[in-house]
Amino acid sequence: MWHWKINQQRLLLTKVIFVLLNQIMVIGIYGKLCEVETGQNNIIVDIEESRGNVINSQENSPKLAIHGEVDDEITLGLNLPEGSHNLFKLNGKFLQLVHPLDRDKENLSHIQFSISCTIKSTPSRTRNIPIIVRVTDVNDESPQFVNTPYETSIPESTPVGTTIFKDIKAIDIDAGVNGAVEYFLVEGAASIINFRNDSKNSTLINAVDGFGVFAISYPHQGHVTVVKTLDYERVQRYYLTIVASDRARNLSERLSATTTLIINIEDVDDLDPSFIYKDCLFFEGSCINPEYIATIIPGTVQKNLEIMPQSIKAVDLDALNASIKYSFIDGTPNNYNDYFEIDEKTAEIHQIKLVDSTVSERQFVITIKAEEMTGQKRFTTAKLIINVKPVDVYPPVLIASSLNGLIEENAPFNTRVMSLINNNPIKFGIKDEDYSTDIELPIYSFELTTNSFAVNKDGYLIVNDSAGIDREKSDKLLFQVIAREIHGNVASSPLSVVVTILDINDNKPEIFEMQPVTISAGNSRRLLTQAIAKDIDAGLNASITFSISTFDIKEKFTIDSKTGEIYAIGRLNANENYNLTIRATDGGELFSETDLQINVIAGPNTKPPIFTKNIYEVNVSESSNINSTVVIIHADDPETDPVKYTIISGNDLRQFKINADTGAITIIRKLDRETLTKYQLLVRAEDFGGLYSTAVVNLKVLDVNDNKPLFDESTLPYLFSVDEGKLNAYVGMVQAYDIDEGINGDVIYSLPQNVPFRINSETGEIYTKEKLNFKKQNEYEFMVKASDHAPVPLFSEIRIKIAVKEVSSVLPLFNKTTIEVKIPENVPDAFVLIAQINNPESVDDVNYVIKKNSAKDLFKIDSKTGEIRIKKELDFEEKSKHELIVGTAENDGENPGDILKIKILVEDRNDIAPVFLIESPEPISITDDQAVGSLITSMPAVDTDATSPGNVVRYEMTGKGKALKFFHIDPENGNIRIKDDLSKDTAQQYEINVRAYDLGEPQLSSISNLIVFVKHVQQQFKNNIESTTVTVQNSVEELGLSFGDDEEYVTNIPESTSTNATIKLIPIFNVKKLTRTKSGFSCEIIAGNELNIFKVAIEDLACAVKLREPLDFENKTTHELKIKLQSNKQRVIHSKSIATLKIFVSDVNDNEPAFKFRYNDSSSSKRFVRNDTYYGIVNYESMIGTTVLKVEAYDEDSGTFGLIKYRLMDAIDVETSAISKDELPSSFFIITDTGVIRTRKPLHKVIDGHFMFKVEAIDNYGKDAGIVHRSYARVVINVISDFNRLTVAISGSNTNEVQRYKQKLEEILTEKTNGLLVTIEKFSNRKAMTKNGSIIELNDSTDTWFYVIDPKTEKVLLRNSSVLANSLLDINIQTQVIAAISRLVRSPVDGIFAPLETENEIHHLEISNSQDSEYNLVFYSLISLAMVASIIVIIGGVYSFIWWNKYHRSKSSQSTSIPNHRNQLRVDNNKINQLQNVHAVQVNLKELIVAYDGSSR
Repeated sequence: MWHWKINQQRLLLTKVIFVLLNQIMVIGIYGKLCEVETGQNNIIVDIEESRGNVINSQENSPKLAIHGEVDDEITLGLNLPEGSHNLFKLNGKFLQLVHPLDRDKENLSHIQFSISCTIKSTPSRTRNIPIIVRVTDVNDESPQFVNTPYETSIPESTPVGTTIFKDIKAIDIDAGVNGAVEYFLVEGAASIINFRNDSKNSTLINAVDGFGVFAISYPHQGHVTVVKTLDYERVQRYYLTIVASDRARNLSERLSATTTLIINIEDVDDLDPSFIYKDCLFFEGSCINPEYIATIIPGTVQKNLEIMPQSIKAVDLDALNASIKYSFIDGTPNNYNDYFEIDEKTAEIHQIKLVDSTVSERQFVITIKAEEMTGQKRFTTAKLIINVKPVDVYPPVLIASSLNGLIEENAPFNTRVMSLINNNPIKFGIKDEDYSTDIELPIYSFELTTNSFAVNKDGYLIVNDSAGIDREKSDKLLFQVIAREIHGNVASSPLSVVVTILDINDNKPEIFEMQPVTISAGNSRRLLTQAIAKDIDAGLNASITFSISTFDIKEKFTIDSKTGEIYAIGRLNANENYNLTIRATDGGELFSETDLQINVIAGPNTKPPIFTKNIYEVNVSESSNINSTVVIIHADDPETDPVKYTIISGNDLRQFKINADTGAITIIRKLDRETLTKYQLLVRAEDFGGLYSTAVVNLKVLDVNDNKPLFDESTLPYLFSVDEGKLNAYVGMVQAYDIDEGINGDVIYSLPQNVPFRINSETGEIYTKEKLNFKKQNEYEFMVKASDHAPVPLFSEIRIKIAVKEVSSVLPLFNKTTIEVKIPENVPDAFVLIAQINNPESVDDVNYVIKKNSAKDLFKIDSKTGEIRIKKELDFEEKSKHELIVGTAENDGENPGDILKIKILVEDRNDIAPVFLIESPEPISITDDQAVGSLITSMPAVDTDATSPGNVVRYEMTGKGKALKFFHIDPENGNIRIKDDLSKDTAQQYEINVRAYDLGEPQLSSISNLIVFVKHVQQQFKNNIESTTVTVQNSVEELGLSFGDDEEYVTNIPESTSTNATIKLIPIFNVKKLTRTKSGFSCEIIAGNELNIFKVAIEDLACAVKLREPLDFENKTTHELKIKLQSNKQRVIHSKSIATLKIFVSDVNDNEPAFKFRYNDSSSSKRFVRNDTYYGIVNYESMIGTTVLKVEAYDEDSGTFGLIKYRLMDAIDVETSAISKDELPSSFFIITDTGVIRTRKPLHKVIDGHFMFKVEAIDNYGKDAGIVHRSYARVVINVISDFNRLTVAISGSNTNEVQRYKQKLEEILTEKTNGLLVTIEKFSNRKAMTKNGSIIELNDSTDTWFYVIDPKTEKVLLRNSSVLANSLLDINIQTQVIAAISRLVRSPVDGIFAPLETENEIHHLEISNSQDSEYNLVFYSLISLAMVASIIVIIGGVYSFIWWNKYHRSKSSQSTSIPNHRNQLRVDNNKINQLQNVHAVQVNLKELIVAYDGSSR
């Protein structure tokens, strides 16, 4: 039992120990939960009062420092005191505001509450933690003034430094420095303010800003003190602007308030009284040295004296306005009190005793005292002078310094009038014999009969009219002046004065209003209207000058400054409106203005804009910046309409843009010359009416050096060999290519200095520099450098090897050194000779070469036979001797025997006909009174044959008619003279046919026609004219020679005026009677004839100006000649001895349109083609409207004469007449303005794809009226298919690199084909066929597509034609072509092939019957027969083998004797390759199978 109890106790003890240990563990683990992290019993946090309504700022959400994680370990609760607002909430450990907190209004410096913290593991354990929230102030309240408004009054005697106001106070409810207030003054906005103080006294108050007069010395107190002396008499009130600001630490956050303090100034008695009267000198309101004057008459007593200048009066300067008491305090003589007394209140002076002038003084001087009736008794004094007037016996006499005056108009008031004689002021004086001295003179007044003038107190005549004197009312004023005593009626005699009024510029011109003007658009000078103005001033001030003061239209309008005529001088466009301000200015620079409205209306829109150039050639660097201007094109509209510019073609890559208004073409994308070297833009200029013209802008992209030369990797490695013992022997050639252009793309080759080789720096050809020795060194290896020609060159290098070959010592030699051969000119392919060496048996191989040729490309040599022939006909006139040096490739020597010199003498032939110097002579006019034998003209001709007699020219007159009777030509020189008296015949026109012929064999000649007009003159009329001339000459015999009064003459002549024609007769006056042959005077051109176009002669006693050379409007449109008259027998009036002649040349349609053909003079292809033909091609599948080609002609004439229209003509009888539209080439049409030829209908059904017709170019814009010139060009168009096309396969160069050599490639192909015309059609990426029949495209290689035209037939050749097989496709010529093209493009050339297409990959050949059903039927029939025959042959063969072995053997032998026709047929590989490029090829069997001829294809 006790054991059981012991066990129970042990069990109980164990449980107790376990519970204790558990509690200890819990305390150890959770003992710090709900404790304050700082170790204190409470938590203090700071929080800002809310800024406005913001409650969720970081500053207003503090974190409570309590141990434990909320919701995981502890829970927190908010215990707010009862009645308090719910200001906070808990977010975890963060204390957040629920409502905005305003510390100032709620007066909350801190808030107390508690937080209950419960440990979640022991819910019974809860702790309350006191929380103290200190509220931090935010400066959100501005100071507020109290007890306003502020106003105070102080006396003006308040000392400086006195505090005058202490009641300024402002309250700021913020805490700390945010609530501390300081005060300061600022400058007010208003200046002086004047107003009435009250309605009863109407006192005028002067109020000003008090800033600077008062100050606040201590900002924290706000006491106002005086810092400047006050003066009531100046300012009666001050306004002070006071600012109260808090002292927040951040200056930008300080807040302030403003109020005003009114300070009224009170007056005190601090000023003495002052006498006042008119004209007294005042200082600070007080009259200085006041003086009064009075006059008395002896023998009389005046009760009240008249005081001058005004009655005696004194005032108190203070605002107190105290009463004044007057008295005498001193005077001379001493007994003045016996005679005068003063009223102490009114200051009136009374005479109390009679003054006798015989016994008394002539003057009294008395001092008057004015005293304030105040306690301070302030006073002031004045002087009173009383003059005793003598007895008046003599009247006064008025004296003037001058009676003629001068004054400017509108002179200011009080201006003195000056004397007209000496320019001194006019002054009046008084002389009165009643007075011994001038000092005793009484006071006089001056009376004038005009109000415009007056005499001042000093006696000067002055202007009395404040409005000024107006000269326009009267330019002279006459008036009288008298002098009269002020205290009496005695006056002087009047003086008459005349004053002249000088004009000043006081009136501006008056310009009349102008009505609006309407004018048509144009650019000629035209009178619009006339401005009219007047000025009532005089002289220079009335002279008027007109001008236009609108600055932005000076180039469009002008005005005659004198007459006011307004002209339009610039381009005026339709629908433009101008507002001109017309100004009229007088000589004194005064002006008035009026507006002139000008409206421009459109004229008839009949002509399109005309470009200044038809073709613009522009160079632009590939490094040019984006938006840089390339060129500015310009077109003028004849009706002066605005022109809009657009690019209509050539800008497919969008590299350029054009400003529609200015025509400026700018770059909008980066240029790359290696991608595209040229752009051709077609630009349109269009007016508002829709008429337009076009111009071509050729843009050439200039290169920059951005690529280095690269060696041709396809030819690597460079392994050469050369024979030993040869100097300057050819070793081999390296090739490097630089895709840059010009000097940047020119490659220069160089070798190391220490090798026995040299290299041609341009071609890369390597030669031996010295003779090599095989035994000494049989191989060389070194680097070759290729660099470009740029100022900063780029380069690359490559290694080459040269093997030295051992050779024998026998060289080919000639047995002659020089041979002379004669060859006639104009013989094609003429044989020259055969060059032969003398030891052919000793030389294994010999190759003849032309080592030196004096005329390039004239001779050729067969390298094997040595036969020399000419390549083109020789021309004796071009060069009469040629020299060739012929050698062998195996012998490089220059000694006799190594070379053969051949001298070729060209024999002349008569192959050039005489040519007249004037092809179409102008008609000449003569009179029938010219003497027989007179020379009328000369028609010289020249023959450019080199030798006689082929170049000897003779002349004869041919034809029928009267001309042979009356005219004769000199057979030696071509002079035409009168043969018989012309007055015998009444004919007025003769046609002379002149033939010029040479004396060569065969005889060649040319014919020209001359028209002669004959004027018949009556002899009696001529005699009358001569007698009248003699009479006039006798009447002016004593006068000198001279030109007329018109020193300048003007004439207008067309440029077609013939030479020797008289263009102007300038008459000469006062000519004496002289003989015809000895006129005694002459004329000379002394200036303006630098081109020697004109000459002068004497005709009909006048100076005749003639044409020496033809005029050309296109070169110069005006000439101005200075002509001088000279004589050695008569006197010449010097002032009239020089005349000016202005010659205006008018354009005529004298130039024919000239076509621009593709092959210019510099093109080597020109010698193979006609220079009057355009060649074009078009595909069979072309659509209607496809552009084929463009013809272009230009005309050097100006204006409409130079505008060209085009039309198509039949190729037959073009020169005779045009044909109707129905008969024109039906397959094509031409755009008449641009010359673009397009297809009119589909061409897929055309059988003969060869068209030939002509294009007519008509100038004068195609008008039939007037002079019209026509030119013609042939057009040949071929319709081509794929069977006409060939390609040159170029590796290593893309299409952009190759296409820049297009023209040179055409020249190479044309030259190597011996005259065939080759045209490149396009460039494309290289296509190649793989072994499995698929086609791949190579982007870094190029196929150059071209076709060939036979110039004889002018038809496109098929590529399998025999002409091409013997020329371009010949293996030797192909090798030359490939080498030449490779050198040109600096890339390998694989050969010439049929073109491939890459539309689909073809793995089989499909044969269709779509083209020729007849051939297809035969084809399938043959296949069927072949299959049946095969079966029969097999069965028959088996049967024969079994049963008739002998017969079978016989038939078998017979079978072997039959020709195998399959060997005589072959497939054209070019055709099959071409057909494999198409997805479904449809061809003709006869196109696939051709006869075998053994030639390579």
